[in-house]
Amino acid sequence: MEEQVKEAIIAYLEAAKEKDFSRLSSLKAAEFTKFGEVSPYHRLELPEANALEQLQFASLADLTYEIEDLRVQVYGDIALASFLLSLKGVLVDDYSFTGALHRSLIRATMVLRRERGRWLHLHHHLSSLPEGERRGQRK
Repeated sequence: MEEQVKEAIIAYLEAAKEKDFSRLSSLKAAEFTKFGEVSPYHRLELPEANALEQLQFASLADLTYEIEDLRVQVYGDIALASFLLSLKGVLVDDYSFTGALHRSLIRATMVLRRERGRWLHLHHHLSSLPEGERRGQRK
């Protein structure tokens, strides 16, 4: 069961990486909500979360990610996953035709729900770690 949840998380990140926003949206439950690591900081409902993710991921080229310290807990048809998410890419400014290296380390908690044998994302809570922090220890 934990492996299926991990696969659902990877499918989500791969859809974002490939900028397949239709697929990204299809991996979310209709009641999906999100607290993001960047503004706006209020709880986002599905339509606003989809729009913001499209803006964020569309401007990142050559996106790579790494999942660390993944912990999955399954409670029937509900799963809770927590992990560190490292994102790297080039933040592209289409107006000036320039790009800047972007890196972020994010604490991620994702709640998924199994519907008809498929794990859908129900809620994400993301928070950025300050530079130099990793698993709560200074480097």
